[in-house]
Amino acid sequence: FTAGASLQTLSQVAAESPPEIWRQALRPLLLRRRKEEVAKDLPPLTEQTLVVAMADEQKQLYTDLEVSLRRTLKNRDLPRSPALMLEGLLRLRQAACHPALLPGQKGGRSGKIALLLDHLEDAIASKRKCLVFSQFVGLLDIVAQELHDRGLPSLRLDGKSQNRQTIVDEFQDHDEPVILLVSLKVGGVGLNLTEAEVVILLDPWWNPAIESQAIARAHRIGQENTVHAIRMVSAGTIEERILVLQEKKRALADSVLEAAPQALAGLSTQDIAALLGGD
Repeated sequence: FTAGASLQTLSQVAAESPPEIWRQALRPLLLRRRKEEVAKDLPPLTEQTLVVAMADEQKQLYTDLEVSLRRTLKNRDLPRSPALMLEGLLRLRQAACHPALLPGQKGGRSGKIALLLDHLEDAIASKRKCLVFSQFVGLLDIVAQELHDRGLPSLRLDGKSQNRQTIVDEFQDHDEPVILLVSLKVGGVGLNLTEAEVVILLDPWWNPAIESQAIARAHRIGQENTVHAIRMVSAGTIEERILVLQEKKRALADSVLEAAPQALAGLSTQDIAALLGGD
């Protein structure tokens, strides 16, 4: 390979090369060390995925959106631009979280938020600090209002936060249990939040590495307690399919990065081409 090789050229090579060649090519360039290998004294991390039933009106709204999107896909007389499809997927993801995230919708109930509040009340009662991540700032707004109404202490960290380190310090140094609401894109990396014992991911992201980085804000050197990470997924929605996509991406990445020769045994050349951006 040369520094000037184009992505198209690399994709073509990937499609024509056996998997073992990629392992050999990456081995002298990449040193992989897992967290459990370099931080052996870390306390345990437990991960749990909760599949949550949507509220009745929320479920109906989601179903109507899904039917409309499928009708658009099947109707050849209607425009099917990538932008239109991406917007459709976004609306489905929003409806799976809370009806009020959708344009023109006000209020409504969310099965996921109801369960979240129960978990947060239990955590605060047992003196545990919590992190709540979401990619939707509007969803954090809804949760913040619910916490205020219930008298639960909370802090907020998102793209509009000007005093980022001050908020982190307040969370870390706070003597009483507190909940920190965090935008996934803003707070998923670069933060040390080792006082948190509970990490809740309100909505799945396409890339599982982003979620792992978010959990690592609490499960890192300096953490003294077991960290409980909870993913909340609305039943029968696009969120469950995102989990399947995440698992495929995770398996693909592990196959390429593992040093063992057998790790690439189930990886096709088409998979490698896709990893490099090929068709």
